[in-house]
Amino acid sequence: MIARLEMPKQKIDQMDFYVCQGWEPKFHGQLSLRPKSVIGLPCNIGWQSEKDFEQQKDSVWSNSVPWSDEKAADLKAWLQLTKDEKEFLVARQIGYVDSQHVYITMGMRFLCLSLWFMGSYSVNMKLGFFNPRRHPAAGRKWTVIIFGMAALVMATINAVLQDAYSCSHDKWADRYAGLMGPDMCLAGYKYYEKQIKANRALYELSPGADKYFTSNGNIASGAFRTKHLSLSSRKTYMKQMYDNFMAKKEEVQDNAEDLAKDINAPSS
Repeated sequence: MIARLEMPKQKIDQMDFYVCQGWEPKFHGQLSLRPKSVIGLPCNIGWQSEKDFEQQKDSVWSNSVPWSDEKAADLKAWLQLTKDEKEFLVARQIGYVDSQHVYITMGMRFLCLSLWFMGSYSVNMKLGFFNPRRHPAAGRKWTVIIFGMAALVMATINAVLQDAYSCSHDKWADRYAGLMGPDMCLAGYKYYEKQIKANRALYELSPGADKYFTSNGNIASGAFRTKHLSLSSRKTYMKQMYDNFMAKKEEVQDNAEDLAKDINAPSS
């Protein structure tokens, strides 16, 4: 799979993999930075048979899944990934670290911090709150109020920017894997479809799962923040990429057939 990505050896040497806790893969770092980037993959990435599932199924969701229920079949299907789905998952995680996300997120934070300080300082200077002669009693109080209010505003702006970029980063990683070919797009689509169905099953079967998942199978987000692209959106995006690949393939075939007809047509 890594060979299909056509990555230079320098980048390959910058990656390490480990088996992470839980069932969601993780990533840390950026390939263009030191030290190495680390990608965590769930243990089911190495499952090869039904026996592997039977040995570890009791560790899923705190032993609270009634596996005898018909709805649990969707959760079982998500845990038992196909070869293409495993390759998509690994390629997607590589996409996360093969980006500039560390520079971008740190840059946004530095920008917000700079605007907070410069804006607060400028307002205090203009109103004279730093001058004890103009505001001997209330100067310090208003200085603290202005810096505090500006901090609240800039913290909100930073949260909005960080969430927007995080969603964009999710889409980048999906596209990174999908560009390997239509088979990866289809694998990504099926992976998200399985995950959505599994989340629905957990939502209905496991007590307390409604805190983590919605009734339509997406991961529950906070009341004010959306830190990741919804699974439904990611599934739709992979379907769009697959359709685009197929449309281009059909166009190439049509052009090839037209060219063959022109070549074989009798000359007048």
